Amino acid sequence: DMFFNRLHLRYFRQSLLKLNNMSTSINSRKIIYSKRGNPRNLLQLVEEQLDSGSIRGEQVLVGVLATPINPSDINQIEGTYLHLPETPATPGNEFVGEVLKTGEDVTA
Repeated sequence: DMFFNRLHLRYFRQSLLKLNNMSTSINSRKIIYSKRGNPRNLLQLVEEQLDSGSIRGEQVLVGVLATPINPSDINQIEGTYLHLPETPATPGNEFVGEVLKTGEDVTA
């Protein structure tokens, strides 16, 4: 669904701009669902503040550029897929991203 791709890309660009301007706080947005059923009725947009200065050790901060919505994602939200993540959950098992920051122990 192109809605999700445009949504992630727009918010990633805003976050990347803030990071490039030396801000240690990133306004992160994600889509979640808290129960199973019809995705049209359950998906919610949630905003969080992330502290990019707290990336340490082997942690990696990745900005999501795009993410597809696959039939398995819809099935997980509906509760009809074999493997169901605990809720609340963020739909999607794949994404294209850009590494924005790494902890001091990341070498590759």
